[in-house]
Amino acid sequence: MAGWRHAAADWVWALHVVVTCFFLVAWMLPWSWALWTSLVGAFVLQVQWWLNDVCVLTTLERLLRGRATALASGDGNFLAGLARSIVGRPVPSAWVNRISYAVLWGGAGVAALRLAWR
Repeated sequence: MAGWRHAAADWVWALHVVVTCFFLVAWMLPWSWALWTSLVGAFVLQVQWWLNDVCVLTTLERLLRGRATALASGDGNFLAGLARSIVGRPVPSAWVNRISYAVLWGGAGVAALRLAWR
């Protein structure tokens, strides 16, 4: 792989981690922009999952690394890989999906309530 593609793929992966961490904490941040971003971002992410079943950042990273699809590369989704690196063993995709939906929509719900109370 070309050096620039590898570096770009690493930057996309790091951006993906930052976005994931943002969704984990956005609902408790004191700024309105963070609450709105969490709320609107949840809907955008959900629509994207319905349309592609894979995050656009995952798709971009795989294209940069030369792996266009999960079937071709044999690996799971981004969150499953992140969970595996944190826990130290494979985490079932069903658990990862449940947790990611709970975090995404739980955070969006709290953000909506906090915006409504302002």
